[in-house]
Amino acid sequence: MSSEERDNARLTLPLPFTLKAVIEEASAALGQSVPEYAVSTLVRDARAVLHHARVTELSNRDRDLLLAALDDMDAKPNNALADAADKYKQLFGLGGLLVVDRSSVTPPGESPIDPAVKDIDPVAFALDRARTYLHWIDEHRASFEAARGSDPETAERELGYLAHSTQEARGHIARLVELLLAGYTIDSSKRLPRGLARLAESGAAAPDPARDGGSGSS
Repeated sequence: MSSEERDNARLTLPLPFTLKAVIEEASAALGQSVPEYAVSTLVRDARAVLHHARVTELSNRDRDLLLAALDDMDAKPNNALADAADKYKQLFGLGGLLVVDRSSVTPPGESPIDPAVKDIDPVAFALDRARTYLHWIDEHRASFEAARGSDPETAERELGYLAHSTQEARGHIARLVELLLAGYTIDSSKRLPRGLARLAESGAAAPDPARDGGSGSS
Protein backbone atom coordinates (compact mmCIF):
# COMPACT_ATOMS: atom_id res chain seq x y z
CA MET A 1 0.00 0.00 0.00
CA SER A 2 1.43 3.39 -1.00
CA SER A 3 1.85 6.35 1.37
CA GLU A 4 -0.86 8.24 -0.53
CA GLU A 5 -3.30 5.35 -0.10
CA ARG A 6 -2.55 5.14 3.62
CA ASP A 7 -3.17 8.87 4.00
CA ASN A 8 -6.51 8.75 2.16
CA ALA A 9 -8.44 6.00 3.92
CA ARG A 10 -12.19 6.46 3.79
CA LEU A 11 -14.98 5.80 6.27
CA THR A 12 -18.54 5.84 4.87
CA LEU A 13 -21.39 6.35 7.34
CA PRO A 14 -25.07 6.40 6.31
CA LEU A 15 -27.15 8.79 8.40
CA PRO A 16 -30.56 10.56 8.30
CA PHE A 17 -30.80 13.90 6.51
CA THR A 18 -31.76 15.60 9.79
CA LEU A 19 -28.49 14.52 11.43
CA LYS A 20 -26.53 15.57 8.36
CA ALA A 21 -28.00 19.05 8.69
CA VAL A 22 -26.99 19.21 12.36
CA ILE A 23 -23.44 18.15 11.50
CA GLU A 24 -23.21 20.74 8.73
CA GLU A 25 -24.45 23.46 11.07
CA ALA A 26 -21.95 22.47 13.78
CA SER A 27 -19.04 22.35 11.35
CA ALA A 28 -19.98 25.78 10.00
CA ALA A 29 -20.12 27.18 13.54
CA LEU A 30 -16.51 26.07 14.03
CA GLY A 31 -15.40 27.28 10.62
CA GLN A 32 -14.55 23.76 9.48
CA SER A 33 -15.55 21.74 6.47
CA VAL A 34 -17.80 18.76 7.17
CA PRO A 35 -14.97 16.24 6.56
CA GLU A 36 -12.59 18.15 8.86
CA TYR A 37 -15.24 18.40 11.57
CA ALA A 38 -16.19 14.73 11.25
CA VAL A 39 -12.58 13.57 11.39
CA SER A 40 -11.61 15.80 14.33
CA THR A 41 -14.70 14.82 16.33
CA LEU A 42 -14.42 11.09 15.67
CA VAL A 43 -10.69 10.98 16.35
CA ARG A 44 -11.02 13.04 19.54
CA ASP A 45 -13.78 10.81 20.86
CA ALA A 46 -11.93 7.65 19.82
CA ARG A 47 -8.79 8.76 21.63
CA ALA A 48 -10.83 9.63 24.71
CA VAL A 49 -12.50 6.19 24.68
CA LEU A 50 -9.12 4.47 24.42
CA HIS A 51 -7.72 6.66 27.17
CA HIS A 52 -10.54 5.81 29.56
CA ALA A 53 -10.34 2.14 28.60
CA ARG A 54 -6.73 2.10 29.76
CA VAL A 55 -7.43 3.76 33.11
CA THR A 56 -7.56 1.44 36.11
CA GLU A 57 -10.46 2.15 38.45
CA LEU A 58 -10.10 1.25 42.11
CA SER A 59 -12.68 -0.83 43.90
CA ASN A 60 -14.19 0.62 47.07
CA ARG A 61 -11.89 -1.65 49.10
CA ASP A 62 -8.74 -0.53 47.27
CA ARG A 63 -9.83 3.09 47.49
CA ASP A 64 -10.25 2.79 51.25
CA LEU A 65 -6.85 1.13 51.59
CA LEU A 66 -5.22 3.90 49.58
CA LEU A 67 -6.86 6.65 51.62
CA ALA A 68 -5.93 4.92 54.85
CA ALA A 69 -2.32 4.70 53.73
CA LEU A 70 -2.30 8.39 52.84
CA ASP A 71 -3.74 9.26 56.27
CA ASP A 72 -1.16 7.15 58.16
CA MET A 73 1.09 9.79 59.72
CA ASP A 74 3.52 7.17 61.05
CA ALA A 75 4.18 5.56 57.66
CA LYS A 76 7.70 5.88 56.25
CA PRO A 77 8.28 6.43 52.52
CA ASN A 78 9.77 3.54 50.58
CA ASN A 79 12.53 3.96 48.01
CA ALA A 80 10.09 4.56 45.16
CA LEU A 81 8.35 7.39 47.03
CA ALA A 82 11.69 8.89 48.03
CA ASP A 83 12.82 8.85 44.38
CA ALA A 84 9.51 10.45 43.34
CA ALA A 85 10.01 13.19 45.94
CA ASP A 86 13.51 13.88 44.60
CA LYS A 87 12.15 14.12 41.06
CA TYR A 88 9.44 16.50 42.27
CA LYS A 89 12.09 18.74 43.82
CA GLN A 90 13.95 18.78 40.52
CA LEU A 91 10.83 19.86 38.65
CA PHE A 92 9.63 22.34 41.28
CA GLY A 93 11.89 25.08 42.60
CA LEU A 94 11.51 26.87 45.91
CA GLY A 95 9.84 29.74 44.10
CA GLY A 96 7.41 27.58 42.15
CA LEU A 97 7.26 25.51 38.99
CA LEU A 98 10.31 25.90 36.80
CA VAL A 99 9.76 23.43 34.00
CA VAL A 100 7.91 20.19 33.33
CA ASP A 101 9.78 17.11 32.19
CA ARG A 102 8.69 16.48 28.60
CA SER A 103 8.59 12.76 29.23
CA SER A 104 5.59 13.34 31.52
CA VAL A 105 3.63 15.29 28.88
CA THR A 106 1.79 13.76 25.92
CA PRO A 107 3.63 15.05 22.82
CA PRO A 108 1.86 17.61 20.61
CA GLY A 109 -0.60 15.97 18.25
CA GLU A 110 -1.07 12.84 20.36
CA SER A 111 -3.52 14.00 23.03
CA PRO A 112 -7.22 13.18 22.59
CA ILE A 113 -7.98 16.90 22.46
CA ASP A 114 -5.24 17.86 20.00
CA PRO A 115 -6.32 18.63 16.42
CA ALA A 116 -6.99 15.60 14.27
CA VAL A 117 -5.85 17.60 11.24
CA LYS A 118 -2.10 17.17 11.56
CA ASP A 119 -1.00 20.35 9.79
CA ILE A 120 -2.65 22.54 12.45
CA ASP A 121 -0.32 23.46 15.32
CA PRO A 122 -1.44 21.84 18.64
CA VAL A 123 -0.27 24.72 20.84
CA ALA A 124 -2.13 27.28 18.75
CA PHE A 125 -5.12 24.93 18.58
CA ALA A 126 -5.32 24.67 22.40
CA LEU A 127 -5.07 28.46 22.69
CA ASP A 128 -7.75 29.03 20.07
CA ARG A 129 -10.14 26.44 21.49
CA ALA A 130 -9.78 27.88 25.00
CA ARG A 131 -10.39 31.37 23.62
CA THR A 132 -13.47 30.21 21.71
CA TYR A 133 -15.04 28.28 24.60
CA LEU A 134 -14.45 31.18 27.00
CA HIS A 135 -16.44 33.35 24.60
CA TRP A 136 -19.21 30.75 24.45
CA ILE A 137 -19.27 30.54 28.25
CA ASP A 138 -20.11 34.23 28.34
CA GLU A 139 -22.74 33.84 25.61
CA HIS A 140 -24.49 30.90 27.30
CA ARG A 141 -24.35 32.58 30.71
CA ALA A 142 -26.06 35.66 29.30
CA SER A 143 -28.70 33.51 27.57
CA PHE A 144 -29.30 31.56 30.78
CA GLU A 145 -29.74 34.73 32.80
CA ALA A 146 -32.18 36.12 30.24
CA ALA A 147 -34.33 32.98 30.21
CA ARG A 148 -34.17 31.73 33.78
CA GLY A 149 -37.20 33.72 34.96
CA SER A 150 -39.47 33.28 31.94
CA ASP A 151 -38.44 30.19 29.96
CA PRO A 152 -37.26 27.32 32.20
CA GLU A 153 -36.76 24.94 29.26
CA THR A 154 -34.45 27.34 27.43
CA ALA A 155 -32.67 28.18 30.67
CA GLU A 156 -32.02 24.50 31.38
CA ARG A 157 -30.72 23.97 27.85
CA GLU A 158 -28.40 26.98 28.11
CA LEU A 159 -27.18 25.71 31.47
CA GLY A 160 -26.22 22.44 29.81
CA TYR A 161 -24.39 24.32 27.05
CA LEU A 162 -22.66 26.40 29.70
CA ALA A 163 -21.48 23.31 31.58
CA HIS A 164 -20.18 21.74 28.35
CA SER A 165 -18.33 24.90 27.29
CA THR A 166 -16.79 25.21 30.74
CA GLN A 167 -15.57 21.61 30.69
CA GLU A 168 -14.10 22.04 27.21
CA ALA A 169 -12.41 25.33 28.13
CA ARG A 170 -10.82 23.80 31.21
CA GLY A 171 -9.52 20.87 29.19
CA HIS A 172 -7.94 23.02 26.50
CA ILE A 173 -6.47 25.48 29.02
CA ALA A 174 -4.91 22.57 30.92
CA ARG A 175 -3.50 21.19 27.67
CA LEU A 176 -2.10 24.60 26.72
CA VAL A 177 -0.46 25.03 30.13
CA GLU A 178 1.23 21.62 30.09
CA LEU A 179 2.55 22.14 26.56
CA LEU A 180 3.96 25.56 27.43
CA LEU A 181 5.52 24.37 30.68
CA ALA A 182 7.13 21.49 28.80
CA GLY A 183 8.77 24.02 26.50
CA TYR A 184 6.64 23.52 23.41
CA THR A 185 5.86 26.58 21.31
CA ILE A 186 3.86 27.33 18.18
CA ASP A 187 5.46 25.63 15.19
CA SER A 188 5.70 28.16 12.38
CA SER A 189 5.77 25.36 9.81
CA LYS A 190 2.21 24.39 10.75
CA ARG A 191 -1.06 26.22 10.13
CA LEU A 192 -2.79 28.35 12.72
CA PRO A 193 -6.49 27.71 13.46
CA ARG A 194 -8.67 30.09 11.49
CA GLY A 195 -9.46 32.39 14.41
CA LEU A 196 -5.81 32.93 15.34
CA ALA A 197 -4.81 33.23 11.68
CA ARG A 198 -7.27 36.08 11.21
CA LEU A 199 -6.10 37.66 14.45
CA ALA A 200 -2.48 37.48 13.30
CA GLU A 201 -3.33 38.93 9.88
CA SER A 202 -5.47 41.78 11.17
CA GLY A 203 -3.43 42.62 14.25
CA ALA A 204 -6.74 43.23 16.08
CA ALA A 205 -6.72 43.02 19.84
CA ALA A 206 -9.71 40.78 20.48
CA PRO A 207 -12.03 39.87 17.60
CA ASP A 208 -15.09 37.77 18.24
CA PRO A 209 -14.02 34.07 18.36
CA ALA A 210 -17.48 32.93 17.26
CA ARG A 211 -17.37 35.19 14.23
CA ASP A 212 -13.85 33.94 13.45
CA GLY A 213 -15.08 30.38 13.31
CA GLY A 214 -13.36 29.30 16.50
CA SER A 215 -10.84 26.51 16.08
CA GLY A 216 -11.61 25.70 12.49
CA SER A 217 -8.90 25.52 9.87
CA SER A 218 -8.66 27.77 6.88
